[in-house]
Amino acid sequence: MLTVPMRPWIATAIVVASLLSAVAAGQQAFGNAVARVLPDTAAKASSSSPYPLEKLARANMAVGTQEQGFASVNVSKSLPYAREALDRSLLSPLSLAILAWNAPPEQRERILAAASNISRREALLQTALMIQASARGDDAATLPIIDALLRVNPEATGTIGNGLVQALRQEAAIPELRKLMAGGAPWSDAFLISASRDAEAVDNLVRLRLALPPEADISPETDRELVVNLVRAGNFGGAIALYRAFDPSGKTAAQAQQLDWKAQFPPFDWGLADSYDAYARTRREGGLAIRVQPGSGGVLATRMLDLPSQVTALRIEHAIDIAGDRDTLSAKLTCAGDGPELSAKDFTTSPVVLPVPARPAGCDVLVLSIEGRAWSTGDTIEGPITAIKLLR
Repeated sequence: MLTVPMRPWIATAIVVASLLSAVAAGQQAFGNAVARVLPDTAAKASSSSPYPLEKLARANMAVGTQEQGFASVNVSKSLPYAREALDRSLLSPLSLAILAWNAPPEQRERILAAASNISRREALLQTALMIQASARGDDAATLPIIDALLRVNPEATGTIGNGLVQALRQEAAIPELRKLMAGGAPWSDAFLISASRDAEAVDNLVRLRLALPPEADISPETDRELVVNLVRAGNFGGAIALYRAFDPSGKTAAQAQQLDWKAQFPPFDWGLADSYDAYARTRREGGLAIRVQPGSGGVLATRMLDLPSQVTALRIEHAIDIAGDRDTLSAKLTCAGDGPELSAKDFTTSPVVLPVPARPAGCDVLVLSIEGRAWSTGDTIEGPITAIKLLR
């Protein structure tokens, strides 16, 4: 079979499939232990089963990797065993794949089609089909083959999954990946998380995730990790889109009259400090319970907000008494992603009104943080924040 230039992610999948084919153990349950241990002897002793000859054909394949990133498989020593195995049974995908490997193009197509109709679980057949598709310039056709490879060989998910991430950098791969994942592929969650860490794939990742139906069975933990990774990468638009789609309440700050108190989906839900001496915790009746012991402090609660431009301020209602002269509790708004501080206000008598000024260009997402510090010689800061309302 000709080796042709191909995309690195396809080459990676082909190399892995080739190696899997070279080391794969036989799957036929005919129970001949001799065939597994002494295939030469078994091949001579058995005149009906193709299994010993398949074992010999596999053992005689030479697999390597060319410097250009192509898979190099030499099947010349395997051909005699493959032909004899086919004399015993035509239902041998491995033997058919070996026979097709160096066949003329038209004949190769027919043989590979016949082998595919029997089973696509054979790694060498998957290798041949991927090379064939790449030679036609049909990268999308390699994706179902990679899916079949990963379902049969989940141990290859890490290596080949990185190749799928590279494939997702091309928008043309989205429809095929959606088709593969729509029914619940076992590699989906790991693939999506890996893609969320790839700067060149994240935009298409968001499109793909939003296109997947519920039957894809993506775990809520995966969706939370996708949002967090997108925020870390500065892709706030994508993070918001996923949060709006998969937040169980279906409501964001942009649609609400006041902030809710959910802490299940940070950073667009609340991220809360929870140490013994300084914490913010959700209250059963709503709101946050704040406590900062003397000598402690820091950021107690944070939340990203996608506020509409009509919101001019946040009205923070509370029942917290700041007794010490040097003890402080404050609310602060900044632009997400190491952006500038827009406004800050110390807690005094309730309510505290925190202005939302005009935002600079690129400041589409805000971060609200509540910080407190109690001096070692001061009093404990303690009490509830009962509501944060959006003023328009």
